[in-house]
Amino acid sequence: MKYPSWFDGHIKEFINKNEILLKGFNDNCKLKIFYFGDLFKVIDEDQLYIVNTKDKPCLIKAYDEINDKYFTIFDNGKHGYNNMFCDEYSEDALKDRDLQDLLIEATDIIVQFGYSIDYDDEREYFVDESLSTDGIDRSKLINGEIMTYDQVKRDGIDYIAIFYIDNKGNKVEFASYELA
Repeated sequence: MKYPSWFDGHIKEFINKNEILLKGFNDNCKLKIFYFGDLFKVIDEDQLYIVNTKDKPCLIKAYDEINDKYFTIFDNGKHGYNNMFCDEYSEDALKDRDLQDLLIEATDIIVQFGYSIDYDDEREYFVDESLSTDGIDRSKLINGEIMTYDQVKRDGIDYIAIFYIDNKGNKVEFASYELA
């Protein structure tokens, strides 16, 4: 199944082809959420949503308490189609994003993501032949980073939503982004 590369090593299971249950390190699935961003109240929703601040993109990380380690769930300054090919952030906007605890119990974290861009149909817009001299197709991102075309197709998602499971077993969305 296809999924963004930043989840390598952190997928416990595929719920369906575009929805995953995350795990921390050593298969721990009970994770805490830490974030940089503002919290936004959506009408008719109890949970606040994590959004960008005025000057910086949001960042969401999972914390595995058992192993005392973090991993990135989503970085709205780097991940997804728009951040790869359209929106450019300064180095200052991407640093000094201090994390805050979302203040939920350690729980299961579910991520949904979408792929609706047909990269193969529009290959000529993404592959830079001058960077592909060794037989491996490569793309140049808006920030100047060079990435293999295969990774572009994995990481160039156009939608992501992140949920936690509350103490009643309900799936609660707390982050959702259109990325293309």
